[in-house]
Amino acid sequence: MFADIHTKCEPIYIHTIYSEALTSSDPVGEPRHGDSTCNKPYACFSCNASFSRRDVCKRHVERCRGIPAHPSRREASEEAIRETIRIQSSSVSPQEAFTSPKVAVISPEDRRDSWGHTVCDVSPPDNGFLKTRYDSHISAYFDYFHPSFPLLHRSTALGTGPQSLKSMVLAIGSVYSARKLPEDGIASGLGESRDLWETVYAHLYSIMDSDWQNLRKPGVIQASILCIIYGAYMGEPSHYSKARKMLRALVDELGLLTQTLVLTSSRSWIQAYDDSPDNHAPSLHENWMSYVEEEAMKLAIYSLLFLDFHIFYPCNIRSITSSMDMDWELPFSSMLWEAENEVVWMRSLNDDSRVKRLRESATDFSLICPTTKSLTLAMQSLMSDSPRPALLAALAASPFTTLFVLTSIDALVRDFTRSYYQLPPNLADPSAYHILTQTQTRQVVAALKHILRLSTDQDIHWDAKNQPLWTTIQRMVLDVRISLCKPDDLLIGGIVDSNIFAGLATATHLALGQYSGSRRSLQSLLDNITGDDVILVMLDDISDVLHQVLGENRQDAFSEAPWTSVATYRVILTVWRSLRWAAGQVRDKNGGEEPVFSLERRFTVPNVVLNAIMEAVLSEQERMVQGTTHVMAPSTSEVRFKEAVLQFWKERSVWAIGPFMENLVADPACDSFALLPVE
Repeated sequence: MFADIHTKCEPIYIHTIYSEALTSSDPVGEPRHGDSTCNKPYACFSCNASFSRRDVCKRHVERCRGIPAHPSRREASEEAIRETIRIQSSSVSPQEAFTSPKVAVISPEDRRDSWGHTVCDVSPPDNGFLKTRYDSHISAYFDYFHPSFPLLHRSTALGTGPQSLKSMVLAIGSVYSARKLPEDGIASGLGESRDLWETVYAHLYSIMDSDWQNLRKPGVIQASILCIIYGAYMGEPSHYSKARKMLRALVDELGLLTQTLVLTSSRSWIQAYDDSPDNHAPSLHENWMSYVEEEAMKLAIYSLLFLDFHIFYPCNIRSITSSMDMDWELPFSSMLWEAENEVVWMRSLNDDSRVKRLRESATDFSLICPTTKSLTLAMQSLMSDSPRPALLAALAASPFTTLFVLTSIDALVRDFTRSYYQLPPNLADPSAYHILTQTQTRQVVAALKHILRLSTDQDIHWDAKNQPLWTTIQRMVLDVRISLCKPDDLLIGGIVDSNIFAGLATATHLALGQYSGSRRSLQSLLDNITGDDVILVMLDDISDVLHQVLGENRQDAFSEAPWTSVATYRVILTVWRSLRWAAGQVRDKNGGEEPVFSLERRFTVPNVVLNAIMEAVLSEQERMVQGTTHVMAPSTSEVRFKEAVLQFWKERSVWAIGPFMENLVADPACDSFALLPVE
């Protein structure tokens, strides 16, 4: 009976109509929580405990693990609950049902949002105006978010997925749609999206507590992943806490990190080339659906590993899992995943080089390309001098897979850094920030070069749909290269923050205040002979990124994924710190006065850094004003660079992280760090 109710509605809080039925039957045994002998109008769906106050019920459900009071008590009240729902559901007003986003009644008529459909039934409404809004939210998701995170199968996800998945697509799509509304309509649109997310979160978490078998369905995992992304990057600390809690619960409850335990009949679709699209249409469709189900689960598991790193590392929180825990083969090409129908999929299947090699082996697929068997084997091959051509081809065909591999390399570097800084400092080491041995550094750099070469080679034959992913890869490669030389300030300082927003704020203050390294190899910092060597080594690559995100002809950032913005800002922080170092050096050489540059002094190290940074940031008109030196006064350069950083976050206002960081950078506290000595 409870399963029937569960499929019709999503919330885990039950109003008076349920508690009356529960308390009307004689309890058998003692309940796990609460006292059912009193008149308490609020009840927990998981364990049947009843409460007199709504807020107490909320707190209970956050901790409840779903152990029922007694099986016989549930059976005895089944008929009473059915009858009570039938008689009384229409008597509860929508206002009473929506006093809290998580408190609702079962009646579908009373659970409609402003889009004109119920959360449980997100099929297009009949009303023409509301259907237009519904379609615009769905279209916004696939136009702006999906290219950066192709988790869903575009052709079948909404048709075959659970209602919670459709609701999360609406919630994220409405975030993008709201940003295109007039100023007075943005808050209302975001509020609707937030309410929908709250309801979906409550439903998914109830599944984790009471129905773990449904949790292992690809559509439910996909909905949970989108729910985690929304909670982590949409602002409120409570949202991040819920996203973090859901991620940990997913990893704990799933146990799906080994492919052979999940997909027992894997790869039956690979031999689909024997079927003619004209003569065996039903069989072809079945093979296509078999591929979609297998690949959807695979991408979902890899996405969990991806999010496990990206929503934790900005806060300096250690990840739950690692690539060593993963025993899933790499995903197949994006052409197969994005195929519109089975006929297009068949053509892509016949043209896919990896599938052709797999078809040639009738016994053991792993013998064809062992480096695609797992994430760890792929990383090890990339860190060698000559990675397998089959692996490089597989990564080039799937930028999403390349992003997963790059994330694991980034996590590996952070693990090395964390281990190194627990050892005593080596004063003979010329660098205060050296992490790996020369051999280890060479291996990591080799992997990054192979990945970067893949992304740059795509310039010739880039699919427009994959461009956001390759752009993300290029930014993250540069971020990892910088972290090899200058690790994360929070990691060095041993600072753990509560959410991504707080972590970025702390990183900004530490970077501009030059706190990094003060707990390690202080003598090397005091010597400081070569200056800011990181910016010099990577000046050319950093200038290219600055042109893309801060320059006059910068790329459109509306559809940029939030984790891409975080990685890019980490690069910008390194540049900002180097700019202050260069400006301080120039002022020191001129006795603290604003200098007037001459042509023969332009090529000192501080002037080169200052010139290169500002050339990337300034517009063509501003460069013409500066004349042949291209060098602005140090104080003017810092002000102009800060304006560019403010514009960077202003253009990334879709997710809540953009407005938050815009306010942070605009804070005068960021200017006060310029008075601190910069070594």
